[in-house]
Amino acid sequence: MKSASEIVELDGIWEYSLSSDGPWNTVEIPVSWWLAGIDSTGPVWFRRKFEVTQSWSGLRSVLRFDAVDYSADVYIDGDHVGEHVGGFAPFTFDVELTPGMHELRVVVDVPEDEYGTEFPHTKQGVRGVLGHHDARPGAWGPRGQEQCAGGIWGSVRLTRHDLVALETFKVTTIVRGSDADLART
Repeated sequence: MKSASEIVELDGIWEYSLSSDGPWNTVEIPVSWWLAGIDSTGPVWFRRKFEVTQSWSGLRSVLRFDAVDYSADVYIDGDHVGEHVGGFAPFTFDVELTPGMHELRVVVDVPEDEYGTEFPHTKQGVRGVLGHHDARPGAWGPRGQEQCAGGIWGSVRLTRHDLVALETFKVTTIVRGSDADLART
């Protein structure tokens, strides 16, 4: 049986805007938007076009983001495919695609925390390890990370799979004396 796995890397030049209808500028993804010169808490609209070939017909497509800070609403060709909240965890969406050109849009928003805001208000607690400001890229000020360092800061890719695909596999070994058992889940 032939494997149908194929990847379309979506890193590279995207367009962004501080408004849903422009004006649009370019930015290279992945990046913290502060490091790219975008001084905003959001929302920031990102978009890019991509093409899938006829070979994708009838197969499962998975859109993966390695990290978006902080909330993301994701659209393909104007249809909402999902949302995610969190700055560090990868996330995926199963998407149905027909052959041809498509537009991917991601609306990224970051809750604004006033300086000195205490956890658990919005995202203050995840701005760095135990509140240490240098765990996130960019946006440092004299009092720590005062500016917003949101954005699509992990890689983005689209993967084509057979209709059934193994996503996780865990092996656990149990050792009793000189004997070992292998459990697969």
